[in-house]
Amino acid sequence: MKHKILIFVLVIVLTLFLFISAFVLMINPKGYDLGIVIRNFLIDTPICLIVGFIDYYLLYILHKKFWSRISAFSIISEVLGVSCIIGLLAFVSFTIVTKNPFAQILSFLIWNGIIILFVELYLYGNAQTENEKRIIEIEREKAIYQFNALKNQINPHFLFNSLNVLSALAYQSPELTNHFAKKLSNVYRYLLTTAQHPSVTLEKEMRFMETYVYLEKTRFEDCLEILVNDYRRWSKYLVIPASVQILVENAIKHNIATSELPLRINVTINDDGIRVANNLQLRNNVTKSGVGLENLKKQYAIFGQKIEVAKTDSIFSVSMPFLDNQSNSLLQQ
Repeated sequence: MKHKILIFVLVIVLTLFLFISAFVLMINPKGYDLGIVIRNFLIDTPICLIVGFIDYYLLYILHKKFWSRISAFSIISEVLGVSCIIGLLAFVSFTIVTKNPFAQILSFLIWNGIIILFVELYLYGNAQTENEKRIIEIEREKAIYQFNALKNQINPHFLFNSLNVLSALAYQSPELTNHFAKKLSNVYRYLLTTAQHPSVTLEKEMRFMETYVYLEKTRFEDCLEILVNDYRRWSKYLVIPASVQILVENAIKHNIATSELPLRINVTINDDGIRVANNLQLRNNVTKSGVGLENLKKQYAIFGQKIEVAKTDSIFSVSMPFLDNQSNSLLQQ
């Protein structure tokens, strides 16, 4: 911060010196007079430094308060607005100090206009840098989420369980074995093809969910019950890839599912979004890292949205809104 202030002061001082030099050269009949330049420079420097910092803070406040996006219109509006404010102050000040203030006011306004443009360029460069940092951070968060989403599916437990089911089916029916193997490959295909996309339609996500549910139902049989309501009305709405699957997988991972204590998972879709709820019958030997849920929270934060987690003595639920189209389009650019 200190070096930025120093640079700003040097810009004001250098600009003022050059401007006074040019002004003296134009109005002095004897031509360039270094003594006059230095005398005027020493007198004007403290005043111009104060005015320069006023310019800076006025523009800084306008940037923070009123302009969410930088455009040619916002820059022109800020330059004109601040110039008018400083011009009015200069008019009042010079009128009090001198009887003929117009020449001084004109030169002052020209110099101040140059300083305002320098400040605008500086603030514009800062805003561009912040935007680039934000984009990099968004890409980093997306990469972490995509990696963890893929890792959570391609983990030894899931693969081990799926291969055990596949091995058992091989003794029962070649047709069922082939069908299960295709469904398993479809799960990985979906995760790989959506890894570079910030969102997918609900229709694609739920078709993937049907495949995933088939694999888990084959494994748990009557010990697991997953109910999904009709989602066709919201089929074109956008969701985070694998988000519903992660919540269902978390419920299966953390809860007991037996014939005596079946696990029931309800996926409810309405205008508010998606709610995944399950009856609570927690396992004792599962490490509760919360990684999947935390990844979802971070991903929704990128979109400026959040998920809601609710827990009672018997029910655990997570509610996710549909993604905002405008935020999603910005991320895809």
